[in-house]
Amino acid sequence: GDVLQDTGSTTGLIRLCKVGDFVITLGPDNAAAGACIVVEAKEAGNYSVKSTLDECDEARRNRGSDVGLFVHSKRTAPAGFEAFGRYGNDIVVIWDPTDSSTDVNLKAGFSVAKALCVRKAQHSNKEAASWTVIDKSMEQLRKQIASFTELRASTETIQRASEKSLDRIRIMSKGLDDALATMDEQLAGIRCSSSID
Repeated sequence: GDVLQDTGSTTGLIRLCKVGDFVITLGPDNAAAGACIVVEAKEAGNYSVKSTLDECDEARRNRGSDVGLFVHSKRTAPAGFEAFGRYGNDIVVIWDPTDSSTDVNLKAGFSVAKALCVRKAQHSNKEAASWTVIDKSMEQLRKQIASFTELRASTETIQRASEKSLDRIRIMSKGLDDALATMDEQLAGIRCSSSID
């Protein structure tokens, strides 16, 4: 029921400003129906944490959104960025559309963004108690994604090393087979000449 609008080529509330690539409006079944999440998607390597958050803030203001979701391409994400991070009403994730293992970052970012919209829409004490639990869950989510990303990187390193070793084993195996074949051929020749003598 959520509605995605491509806004990157149109100006927003700020004069002559096109910041804010997409706007997601939460559907009528959501507790924060009508709330907006602006999505800024970048594949550029000249960003810091500060410039990312500054642009996310501008995107929120320009698109009249409650929450910002900034998606950095894995190819150009700044060094030191976590795969998933929350900064107040802004979520920053790293995603690679060609690597399905990073989809969890994007999905988690969107889920947390929706949760923040709901939080802003509701204010009772009972709900505040529930949000303490949700906040803990968000932090746990951040830690799990960080661990997941680290483990994936380690596993990929091991996999590359294993592939390199297997390639070397294949080359050595062929070399051994060739050497054995040559030796057998030479021995056969010696045996033949010995029997003729």
